[in-house]
Amino acid sequence: MHEKVYSFSFSAYCSLVLTSALFAAAPQSYQSAAMALPDSAAQAVRNAGWSITVQTEPSSVPDATPRTVSASQSSVDESVLSKVADYTFQNGADIDLSGKLCTPLGLTQNKQNFPVKQYVIDTDTNKQTINVSRARGRVDIIIFYRTANEGTLYLTSVDGDLESAIHATKTGVEVLNLAAAKADFEREKAWWIGQVGSLSVASSNP
Repeated sequence: MHEKVYSFSFSAYCSLVLTSALFAAAPQSYQSAAMALPDSAAQAVRNAGWSITVQTEPSSVPDATPRTVSASQSSVDESVLSKVADYTFQNGADIDLSGKLCTPLGLTQNKQNFPVKQYVIDTDTNKQTINVSRARGRVDIIIFYRTANEGTLYLTSVDGDLESAIHATKTGVEVLNLAAAKADFEREKAWWIGQVGSLSVASSNP
């Protein structure tokens, strides 16, 4: 009797080895059938002192490690200076900026005036003025800082780069060196950026 059990167990073990080989080599449709080893055969193998183990190659185990999925970030950052320009276009006063200023600034020729939308904010000592226009087929932004006797104008665009600058007094207009004017321009630009959402029309013509 013991020899029959041993013989049956050994036969089951051989069947198991064959099944494993088939599982490794056979197409998926055959693998399911090969794995369906009868419970009686599996029990007989265990009774003979052998164990049934299934080893899975690490590469075949799906990686279930949680991962953080980052939202895609836009590669385009909206210019804050563009917001200032949009606000001025929507709410500014229509004026013609003096050609005596616009020609040396590079906006017009022969001292022609330049149509703009304008915001002016009065303080105790000066007027902070921003002018925007599409008259040249792009958005021109003219930041104008002035006191009672003089003023400085900076030409830029929504990109925020200083393109030209002039200093005007009662006796004339001086075209400024861009490198020398850059620090003051950046300060004035930052002041206007800080006014987003709180701009108000205070006056019209310079």
